[in-house]
Amino acid sequence: MRRYWVSDRKPAVGREDIIRQHDLTDGLPRLPRWQDVSLVYLDPPYWKQAEGKYSQDATDLANMDLPAFNQTLAGIVKAFARKLGKGAHIALIISPTQWAAPDRQFTDHAGDMLRLVKLPVVQRISVPYESQQYNGNMVDWAKANRQILVLTREIIVWQIPAKAGG
Repeated sequence: MRRYWVSDRKPAVGREDIIRQHDLTDGLPRLPRWQDVSLVYLDPPYWKQAEGKYSQDATDLANMDLPAFNQTLAGIVKAFARKLGKGAHIALIISPTQWAAPDRQFTDHAGDMLRLVKLPVVQRISVPYESQQYNGNMVDWAKANRQILVLTREIIVWQIPAKAGG
């Protein structure tokens, strides 16, 4: 008896009938009953890791510079928080960027979102990747540079508090 609304910026071919096309960087979807929404789950393209894979558009999160990515993604989370009722949840899955970042610099997107969003966090879950996501060249680079390769994504779950005065 659960209802859901699923969208993607550019749904995969053949899935357009179950996944609506909607770009959250253009604003939230128009839903008639936001008060019925109890969970928003966000799985955005990870900064630099998906650069150019979905589009060449400057408004694609993966193609933005880091400050724009952080501000845009945090803005999306905050916009949902303004729409949702008390007790609703927003979940975000995101991986740190490392391999695709300039100079292989570890970029902690979960930490950035926690600093920018400022909603109560009710869960933070580490979701491991399989080690096969890295090839031999990547492992050799990590050994030579004495770096640890990122092997997890994070799920941050925020809960919407009671509105001030409400």
